Amino acid sequence: LTVDDDNSSIWNTLLELYLTGAQAPNQADKVRQCHEALRILKDPKAKYDPGHALLLCQKSQFREGIVYLYEHKLGDLYNDDEVSNRVHLYRDLLNYYMQQKDHQNIVQL
Repeated sequence: LTVDDDNSSIWNTLLELYLTGAQAPNQADKVRQCHEALRILKDPKAKYDPGHALLLCQKSQFREGIVYLYEHKLGDLYNDDEVSNRVHLYRDLLNYYMQQKDHQNIVQL
């Protein structure tokens, strides 16, 4: 499925549909839906809103999406200072890992 429109609401809705499908009881469907959601997040042509995408991923507890957004897409949400952006993102990602009690990634960060 491709969406040629630049409208972020279309991309956000498509992402939400995949993440809703990722809650399916069937493991194969869940894996496929998560794969499609991550594909959208990584697609440079996808014009979704990163802040909205983060909320959708958090709501769905989609860990791969949350980490990807923190590491690659959310720097512009803070300000124009690149160093400050990295500090904010580092802190947010560290907080996320702490909430998840993910000690291995806390140490690697």
